[in-house]
Amino acid sequence: LFGAWHESRQQRVHFVSAILFSLTGMVGAWVGAHGHQLVPDSLVLFAFGNLLLFISMWTFWKNYEAEHNDVPSGCAKEFSGRCALKALTFGWGVGLLTGFFGVGGGFLIVPALMFLMGFPIRLAIGTSLLIIALISIGGVIGHFKGAHLDFVLTGLVLLGSLFGLMFGSQVTRSIPTHHLRRGVAILIGVIGMLLIIANARPLLF
Repeated sequence: LFGAWHESRQQRVHFVSAILFSLTGMVGAWVGAHGHQLVPDSLVLFAFGNLLLFISMWTFWKNYEAEHNDVPSGCAKEFSGRCALKALTFGWGVGLLTGFFGVGGGFLIVPALMFLMGFPIRLAIGTSLLIIALISIGGVIGHFKGAHLDFVLTGLVLLGSLFGLMFGSQVTRSIPTHHLRRGVAILIGVIGMLLIIANARPLLF
């Protein structure tokens, strides 16, 4: 929420999209979190790694198509009823995946906003911060009954995230858009490969 507030001051949050995305996203996250409890953790992480790898390749491909295009288009330029339906539909799908995998969902939300709704990357990142905060509420509720929450660890992670957010926000201002897109794709791909390697062995042996 702090990150969304910080980005909103720079006019980099599309509030209508974020609210609609989150309405169905919170329900999807709650359903996904319950589904997570039925699947072994190693299988969940292995599947998550493959999903990240796919998103990385998809982001590279889309970035190549729009190498120098970072102007608002599509739903970022004119938010119609069709855009509202897109936001609700994508929100449900992203919420389901984030709840199932137990992650914030930025790796899905940012590419969806950029390539399916026409958001420039900085607007997509800012909007995703608000969406993540709202959707995570549904995921936490779904996980709360089936898992122990370490509030001390959560607090420390949040504190570190605040410092990382402020630092990252300053750094991205000096990075060209196409390099920023490429960096996001590489980071997602590396994390995906590490998860696949780490969890393939427990599944095979």
